[in-house]
Parts: sequence; C-alpha cells; structure tokens
Amino acid sequence: MYGWRGKLGLLVPANNTVIEPELNRLLPPGTAAFATRMIVEGPFTAEALHRMETQAGRGIRELLLSRVDMIVYACMSTSLAKGDQWDRSFAQGLPEEPVKITTAARCTIRALQALGAKKVAVLTPYPAAIQSLVAPYFQAAGLEPAALASLDIDDYHAVTQVTPERLYRAVRSMDLGGAEAVCLLATDLRTIEAIVPLEQDLGIPVVSTNLAICWSFLTELGIREQRPQPECKLMALINSR
Repeated sequence: MYGWRGKLGLLVPANNTVIEPELNRLLPPGTAAFATRMIVEGPFTAEALHRMETQAGRGIRELLLSRVDMIVYACMSTSLAKGDQWDRSFAQGLPEEPVKITTAARCTIRALQALGAKKVAVLTPYPAAIQSLVAPYFQAAGLEPAALASLDIDDYHAVTQVTPERLYRAVRSMDLGGAEAVCLLATDLRTIEAIVPLEQDLGIPVVSTNLAICWSFLTELGIREQRPQPECKLMALINSR
C-alpha cells in the first residue's frame, strides 16, 4: 500500500502542474500525496477563485474515500481572496470526520512561525488585484511584510513556467533589509531548486508554500524523516523536535 506511514490529500486547482511533482520529491518513503482537482476558469481574479472554491466540498468527499490522513486546500490565492475568517472556518474541518483539514496559507504561516520569523520578505507571482491582498493577510496572522514583490503574472498557466533561476533572481533583487525569512507564495511555483541556494546566499530561512505543506503534513503525523534534499532550515526542524 502506498502511503502506509501517511497519506496527504490535496484539493488542487486544475491548472496546477507543479505541486504534485514537488511533493513527490519532498515526501519521505512510506508517505504519499493524492489529489483531486477543481476547475478554475476565466481571468486570474478573486471572482474566479470564489467560483473554484465551491467545488471544495465535492473534493473533500473524494479524498475521504481515499482514506487520507490530512487534507490541504492547495491554493494560496484562494485564502487571500476569501480572507482569514474563511481560512479559519475551512480549517475547522468536519466534526464527523477525524481527518485534519487545513489550507496552504495556514501551512505557510505556521511554518514561518515555527522558524521564529516575524518580519518576512514575500515574493509572489500574482497580478496586482491579488497581490494587494498579501500584506493584510500576513498582518492578520501577526507577521510583518518586510518586503513585497510580485512577478505580476495574470495567466494561471504562465505561473507554472517560472524557472527556479527566475525566482532566485527576483528574490535577490528585493530589498531584504530587516527580513528574518523569505516566503515564496503559490503552490504552482516551482521552488525546490531555488530554496537552498537562496538560504546559502542570504543567510535566512526560505519557505515556499509547497515546502510548508510538506512540513505541516509530516509534523501533524509525527513523521521525523525527510528526504536528503533540500537541506533547508524548515525541514531541519523535523529532526529537532
């Protein structure tokens, strides 16, 4: 049986072709990720994200049939669009089901808090309308955006084409003075290859949304093993508990 140590369930936007390959690289032996997809159509707007979220109930029921141990709503921008109150309500889960339910955003915030970071430099791929929601969300969680930058991509499919090299250059071009960590938002950003080089060159932790999901899952299930790569500051916390 795949996932005999733990099964992670994902509610994934249909355009996302990054999160599953990244988690397959991050998750240790005996764990596995299983996804169901939600249709997202039209421009990259809050309205499109609201429409997509209405499919979450169906997706949760599908994942419960797979007997997963934890379910993550794997779209960071939905949490930004719907706000902290929706995030908290969604993460309350289903009273009749013992499965932990959370969101990509809550995993990300939790990871930054575990690292002790309060001032965070945030890079996203989002267009202006979604980008404007980032600072209020982080502030509501008690974190201070020390720097904010966006790749300003308004096509869902173009986000998946961003290279690790482009991410690295974008972060290095930010004014990181005072930042205690760097956060790379979005589950459809390919980030794994950029994390360790950025940590080595900047000397501060770097957290991506997908990395935070993996860390949250392993922490929730009490699994103390990690893949050899990436040897980053967040995953090192797993063995220090």
